[in-house]
Amino acid sequence: RIAADGTWFYMGTPIGRPALVKLFSSVLRRDGDDYVLVTPVEKLGIVVEDAPFQAVEMAVEGEGDARSIAFRTHVDDLVTVGPEHPIRFEREAKGGLKPYVHVRRGLWARVTRALSYDLLALGEVRDVEGIPMFGVAAMAGAGLLMPVIGGVPHLSRFAAVAEGAAGGVYPAFRLAALTVAVREDALRLREGLRLSNE
Repeated sequence: RIAADGTWFYMGTPIGRPALVKLFSSVLRRDGDDYVLVTPVEKLGIVVEDAPFQAVEMAVEGEGDARSIAFRTHVDDLVTVGPEHPIRFEREAKGGLKPYVHVRRGLWARVTRALSYDLLALGEVRDVEGIPMFGVAAMAGAGLLMPVIGGVPHLSRFAAVAEGAAGGVYPAFRLAALTVAVREDALRLREGLRLSNE
């Protein structure tokens, strides 16, 4: 199984060799709602408590629409936020936020708490069709706004699709997936992540 903190276990014991974890991660796949390890001779199911990967480093260059955000996972995947690697946010049970970045083929990395606050600090409120939306601008030259979900969300008119955490779809994640109805709620979301990280 893969624990919520990204630790891989075999028969109840943590796998202590990073090279072995990296090898296993290279054959990890999604099979519907399930996770499997696929080798040339067999396919083995594996339990994933949250996300299979952890985003442990973040590099930011530029500002606003010219900003580029890249992440490195604990198994050394390198991804740059954009249409193929969107960011999504989920609410925690205690009201905080959990950011994730898409790595490949429906496999996501949870952004560590140490990086979550830095990521949300890049957030800004923009008007999308007259509705304030709080999100993180990313991808140089494309003006992508990765939205933070909050309040009663409204689907924007954009229709791009990105694969979701449970094999579903998140409409319009490439430009404006879900809009925050009021500016005050966007600010509460920002405060919620700060409290979640303390």
